[in-house]
Amino acid sequence: MFEQTKTSLKPFHGLYELIAAPFRDPSKKTLSFGDKAALSFSNLYSAGAKEIAGAQGAYMYPFIGLLRLWTIPNIRGIVWGSLTTGIIVSIVVTIATFVLGWAPQFALLSFIITPFIAFPASVFLVLAEAWFISFTIAKLTWMEGLQEHVFDEIVQIEAKKDKSSAISKDLGAAVQKSNPQKRNHHFSIGRVISKIRHYPNAIIEDIAEYVVTLPLNLIPGLGTALFLYVNSETLATRYHARYFELKGWKNDQSKKTQFIVEHEPAYRAFGFVAMLLNLIPVVNVFFAITNTVGAAVWACDIEKRRVARAKATKST
Repeated sequence: MFEQTKTSLKPFHGLYELIAAPFRDPSKKTLSFGDKAALSFSNLYSAGAKEIAGAQGAYMYPFIGLLRLWTIPNIRGIVWGSLTTGIIVSIVVTIATFVLGWAPQFALLSFIITPFIAFPASVFLVLAEAWFISFTIAKLTWMEGLQEHVFDEIVQIEAKKDKSSAISKDLGAAVQKSNPQKRNHHFSIGRVISKIRHYPNAIIEDIAEYVVTLPLNLIPGLGTALFLYVNSETLATRYHARYFELKGWKNDQSKKTQFIVEHEPAYRAFGFVAMLLNLIPVVNVFFAITNTVGAAVWACDIEKRRVARAKATKST
């Protein structure tokens, strides 16, 4: 219970350690505050450079998803109806959240921080709240089925283009076994009730993670960046839920965890960009689908690199 929330807070703890290390190190006790602060900044810079190098370009896949969505055959039939419903829900939720939530939050923040800073902070808080509500509704109704369908379509397209057969032997074969053509991703009250009944822990985890990390936005600028950063890995792993399922890791937490740990910088990079897109009001539901496309292309590229490395190792 609450393992997801702990995962979200892990990078925040890592950032704290980088900043605090020079101040806690006994060997640096004689240094001035400015020198210690400079060392903290140097630690952050080095860690940032390492993160970017370790990401291996994963931050580009949400943008790749924007371009690749239109390569899916019969995309209008797959996406359009559900997206229209999702956008309407997002509009209603965003307007309602601003009408009901912005003024009291702005007033409260004005007492804590200056009104000049409270205004953008309260706006971002409302956007984050509207995103969370919209996506919870979508997740409980049609989103997961649609995302699986889109993910599978991309896997099959990539498998046909892959000359090494790295994708078709593993992911492609798993997609065919799951018979994606039979999947239904339309709204159903019965499915909503079933999800609420069978997945209460997941819903509680989402709420806990949201409540714990949302106050970071009270820190202007830096707090918002931290909010995006600490939630990035969890969000990225959600976009790869279908990938883990196709790999046969759905019920094997150890393999899934090991894989995520090995690719942590990449998951944080993908999740950071994906979350930025998700927070754009109204069209965030559309970006949830394009992010899924990007996640599927990324998964296929991971498989191709894995097979290429295995062949290179075998040949040497």
